[in-house]
Amino acid sequence: MKTYIMGDIHGQLSRLVVILQQAHLIDAQHNWLGADSVLWFLGDLVDRGPDGIGVIDLVMKLQTQAATSGGTIGCLLGNHEVQMLAAQRFPKQSDYFVTSWRRNGGLDSDMSRLTAHHVTWLRSLPAMTRLGERLLMHADSTLYLNYSPTVDGVNIVIRSILNGTYENDWEDLLGDFSEHRAFSSMRKGEHNLRDYLRHYGGEQIVHGHTPIPVMADVIKPTAPFIYLDKRCVNVDGGMAMGAPGFIWDIST
Repeated sequence: MKTYIMGDIHGQLSRLVVILQQAHLIDAQHNWLGADSVLWFLGDLVDRGPDGIGVIDLVMKLQTQAATSGGTIGCLLGNHEVQMLAAQRFPKQSDYFVTSWRRNGGLDSDMSRLTAHHVTWLRSLPAMTRLGERLLMHADSTLYLNYSPTVDGVNIVIRSILNGTYENDWEDLLGDFSEHRAFSSMRKGEHNLRDYLRHYGGEQIVHGHTPIPVMADVIKPTAPFIYLDKRCVNVDGGMAMGAPGFIWDIST
């Protein structure tokens, strides 16, 4: 069994297809080939690229297909999923959420194709998970501790916000997601890392959210950026910035 992790896709459906085909995880008709492989997407499927809904549809289809062959596809909630859901929940044109979503790359073409089925699936996504000794989460941010000191608690609280109508809760959640690079400085990053692993468990944090080209002198990364004594891994390959993206095979 192989295990893969992929970061922020941002609507780049055609690139996603190529990456999955090169990894021999899907065939020419975009059907699952991965047998019992495990694949986790770390959120930000949508916005800034041409076909966020197409990305969601593919991930949902592959999730169902993988389950029938003993495989597993999981997907975490990213801040751009939250932004899209907020714009859908509070749709007035002058509303803060709609304006914020568009400013951050939201496309009307995606919103027009967003169905109730998509919304239900997106609201069900976990915000973080454990994969062996790796702690997976979308954002390199301290935000998760604002909601619960346990993985299950974080997922329960954030899911309740996404299924609720309290605008202040949505605004606070989006505001919390604005933090980046919480683990990148040696002193502060070390403190935040210890705090996270003490509460949530694991030995290594894997995240997206901050593009690797922003954190390191790599314009088109082809592999994760591993830092803080190999205890943090960034898998945001910068697809929203024009980079080709990559998938990380953690089995090798």
